[in-house]
Amino acid sequence: MYASCWFLTVFSADLSFKLVVRIWDVFLFEGMKIVFQEGMALLKLFQDDLLKLSFEDLIRSLQELPMQDLNPDILLQMAWSFKL
Repeated sequence: MYASCWFLTVFSADLSFKLVVRIWDVFLFEGMKIVFQEGMALLKLFQDDLLKLSFEDLIRSLQELPMQDLNPDILLQMAWSFKL
């Protein structure tokens, strides 16, 4: 429900241009795996705040996460830590 926009646009609709370029670079080199790893990294990054919400608020919050100021290096390292 919440991640369809992330996956269909490969994060280009929600993340900063600098981060999208890094994700697309890895995506074109390694394939689809990084898209799912990046989704898991975003959930992990905001985990503490998301776990406090009700289901309805959770779905709404996932569509409005403050993702414009994320550090590409930190987020990609977190994504690569997930083994698929």
